[in-house]
Amino acid sequence: MPNAMPPSAIMLLAILWIASPADAEEPRTGPRPGAGNEQVQKLVDELRALTDEADRNRAADPRFLRDLKGLARRYDYPWRVRLITDDFRDGDYTHNPAWTAAAGKFTVAWGGGLATEVRPRTVVATTPAEEPPQKRDLSGEDIAIALFGEILRDRSGDSRRSRRQTPPPEPQKVPDPAEIFLPRPITNAFAIRAVITGRLGDGMAGQGGLEIGVYRGANRDAGYRLAYTPGKGLALLGVNQWGSSVIEASRTDVALIDGKDHVLEWTRTDDGHMVVRLDGAEIFARTDRGWRDPFDGFHLINRGGDYLLRSLTIDGTK
Repeated sequence: MPNAMPPSAIMLLAILWIASPADAEEPRTGPRPGAGNEQVQKLVDELRALTDEADRNRAADPRFLRDLKGLARRYDYPWRVRLITDDFRDGDYTHNPAWTAAAGKFTVAWGGGLATEVRPRTVVATTPAEEPPQKRDLSGEDIAIALFGEILRDRSGDSRRSRRQTPPPEPQKVPDPAEIFLPRPITNAFAIRAVITGRLGDGMAGQGGLEIGVYRGANRDAGYRLAYTPGKGLALLGVNQWGSSVIEASRTDVALIDGKDHVLEWTRTDDGHMVVRLDGAEIFARTDRGWRDPFDGFHLINRGGDYLLRSLTIDGTK
């Protein structure tokens, strides 16, 4: 017969329930209510210690312990080490912290925020040029045969049809992506909070997008990326030197290019569970253990549109 739960644990449980919001019965993922609240986090740590001790000593009903552990997870914020923070209010993205623009143009907006604008450039596709005929001496017979063949093509309309079948290629608008990165060690478990304002821009219908991610390696071609595509929504990508694959994606488009500020939150726990939230609403959650080591930095890629990264905060674990 298991012993009763220690009164201290019951007291902690009551305090957490009192401190909880009205929707506390809903499961929570992503940044917890305890984030930044030292008092609540201290209670969570004590509750974890008590439940672990009760579990070892079989001092409470297993189902009760399971519920207590679930409550502790709900209010726990394991990312307690501030790794990166920047709102660009100093007017310089190359210092404290030092970002590097790998491609495209980036500026600091008046009042703060990292601005990037990518517009399409016109690319005219060309058809292969016909090889010039080899120069050779033509006899009178050769010239007569060539003229006779040309007359026959003109009468049959073959030459006109041939000209109609190969219209001049239409120009295509292709954006050149812009990329900026911040080399800074990031733990495998992280919490990213980015405040972003977006606008698609003229001539960008059906094109463009924005990607943020954590990378490994000097070439930044490995890691995880969170990609936004206008009209499609958000997608979580696993990236390596051979390409990228979709780990999870939103079912509908999300509001990110309406000119308003949006809070994008992306968390990853030490067991690979990732949650993406936009303006507090969960978009999707998925576990992926493709990368188990720390990351080498954070980067942002603008594939078309006008975006403003107002602020960025990345927390990690010890």
